[in-house]
Amino acid sequence: MIKPVRDSILLEVPPKKKEEVTKSGIVMVTNEIAELPIFEIIDKGADCKTEASIGDKVLVGGSVHSTRKIPYEDKDYIVVPEESILAIVS
Repeated sequence: MIKPVRDSILLEVPPKKKEEVTKSGIVMVTNEIAELPIFEIIDKGADCKTEASIGDKVLVGGSVHSTRKIPYEDKDYIVVPEESILAIVS
């Protein structure tokens, strides 16, 4: 079990989309800017004051994309400070 502390938030990393490859072996690239990952909040530290709740889908900003993934029970997670949450996706 991963339990965030203080004002940290545990996010599940969405599964990576498979690259589309043509029959001739060309990898089709998508526009990375248009496809920001949407993370799910799994748990929050005791000091979090964010209005986002466990189970909410969120967009994150800052240096979160350079954060190291934490592999645990066949899924990947990251821990970010609550100020990294930019928006709740409904």
